[in-house]
Amino acid sequence: MKEAITENNKGCILSLYVSPGASSVGMAYNAWRKAVNIRITSPPEKGKANSDIEKYFHRITGKKVEIITGHKSHRKKLMIYGIAAAELLEHLRENING
Repeated sequence: MKEAITENNKGCILSLYVSPGASSVGMAYNAWRKAVNIRITSPPEKGKANSDIEKYFHRITGKKVEIITGHKSHRKKLMIYGIAAAELLEHLRENING
């Protein structure tokens, strides 16, 4: 899962692959894509899914979160401010469910 995280001086960038409109919210690591797969229940309309992704990662990390690339794509980069890679990895492992 470390391959999905890039640490920089602001925090960490997390590579995501998003499945909007899912029946339940959940995360799994996809080693082939080197990204965290996230299922989100909200539809990909008017930024709703993006907003819910930011809220979800804010809730599990307690940090400021922002989608920095891929606003209209399944592949996204998420900036999580003020977090070290080891701490982010721990939060991800606690919340992975598939």
